[in-house]
Amino acid sequence: KASTASRKTRHIITGNLLQAFSDFKGKLVSYTTDDGKTKKGILMPDNWTPTEQISDKVVVPIIKALPIIKSLVNGNNINTNNGIGLIKNGEYYKIIVAASRQRGGDIYLDKGLLELVESNNFEKVSDKMVAKLHELKIDKAVAILQNNHSCSITLSNYQLKDIKESTIRYSSRKKIVLPPEQDDEPDNIRYLELEAEALELELELLAA
Repeated sequence: KASTASRKTRHIITGNLLQAFSDFKGKLVSYTTDDGKTKKGILMPDNWTPTEQISDKVVVPIIKALPIIKSLVNGNNINTNNGIGLIKNGEYYKIIVAASRQRGGDIYLDKGLLELVESNNFEKVSDKMVAKLHELKIDKAVAILQNNHSCSITLSNYQLKDIKESTIRYSSRKKIVLPPEQDDEPDNIRYLELEAEALELELELLAA
């Protein structure tokens, strides 16, 4: 009776559709909101229950998900929160981002990534920019995606065991670099200079 009703409740997933397609199976549709705007989303099956499907999802930094990325088999993919797709293809990974400068430009123009990918370039394929990365360079590429772009990945709880067994550690703290020692100056003179600079800054703050 419910399936033949003229009205029924259905769920549509919105937001990062590239990411959503890797986690959920549905149909890409256009829909109209109450205020008349037309948007795209993934229409889920009739009996899909969101609480059952998304309750076991955990978001982790991409550097923490490196063991998952390295364990991908040929043809499988994983996607980041900002729309970067990584597809395993033999000894390579395909890095796929939106061709739009606004959405993907910071990725396909990143000098660090360009030094790692084949031919040092992303090629435009339809509305995407695609590059090939050898699997031996995936560690460096993931580090760049973490440090330069703060990428994260949504994982299921059952995948966390692979992360917990990993020894990877990540910290966003910057290393404090001490001023270089100068051999032609006694240590006490250098110390007095630093103390004078600190006093000068303190006086400027008090006068502000």
